[in-house]
Amino acid sequence: DVSPPNFVEMKGIVPEFIQDDATPENVAMSALELLQPEKREKTIADYQEMRSALGGEGACDRVARSILEDLGIVV
Repeated sequence: DVSPPNFVEMKGIVPEFIQDDATPENVAMSALELLQPEKREKTIADYQEMRSALGGEGACDRVARSILEDLGIVV
């Protein structure tokens, strides 16, 4: 899994259409699945879990600051 949501949670939150998988049929099928209440609710719950794992707003800044501190660069 290479998309940011899937990478953060290390599970398939959103479908990934890479190279030969990026067909109109696959995209349409995935979009239609979101019309099912169970699938839509699961996707929303997964996104909320991801947001919680990131610790709210500013996640990119916190990660960058941590990397710079690990490298001994004062910020």
